[in-house]
Amino acid sequence: KLNKYKNIVLFVGKLIIKKNPLDLIKAFQKITDKNSCLILVGEGNLRKGLEQYVRNNNISNIFFIGFVNQGELPNFYTMADLFVLPSGLGETWGLVINEAMNYDLPIIASETVGSCDDLILDNGLTFKVGDINDLSIKIKDTLSNSNLKHMGEMSHKIIQRYSYQAIEESIIKAAN
Repeated sequence: KLNKYKNIVLFVGKLIIKKNPLDLIKAFQKITDKNSCLILVGEGNLRKGLEQYVRNNNISNIFFIGFVNQGELPNFYTMADLFVLPSGLGETWGLVINEAMNYDLPIIASETVGSCDDLILDNGLTFKVGDINDLSIKIKDTLSNSNLKHMGEMSHKIIQRYSYQAIEESIIKAAN
C-alpha cells in the first residue's frame, strides 16, 4: 500500500496533546501532492479523534500504524524520507529526533523541542509551534528539495557527535 508513494513523512510518538499530532495532520492536509503520505506511529488518547478527522476530511494518504515495538521501529525509519516532530510546550529533548537522525532522515521540528538547537543544523528546519501554514510549507519544500538526500547525510554526520565513541573520546581528552 505504501510503495505507491514517492515520499513518506514519518511521525513517531504518543498521540497526545503535547506532541501536536493534529497540527501535523492539518499541515500535511494542505499539501496537494498525492505522491506523498504521512505515517503516524504511536498510540494515545487522541488517536480516535485524529482518525475521525482524517475520515471526515476524506484524506486518503495519512496512515495510523498504532503502537510498534522498539525492535520494529527501524522498518519505519528506513522507509521514510522525512521525520517531523511538531511538539509543543512540555517536550523536553525529543529523543525520536536522535533516532530518526541515525537513519539519515532530514528533520522538521517545532522550535520548542529541546534538541533543536543542538541537532537541527543544515539537516532540517524548525517552525514556530502551532504555525500550521509554515509547517506545511516546510514539509512541501523539504520533500521537493534536491538536497533531501544530503540533508539526511548531514543528520547522520551530526548525530555521530553523540555516539558512545565520541563521548568516550571527549571524556578521555578532558581527563588528560
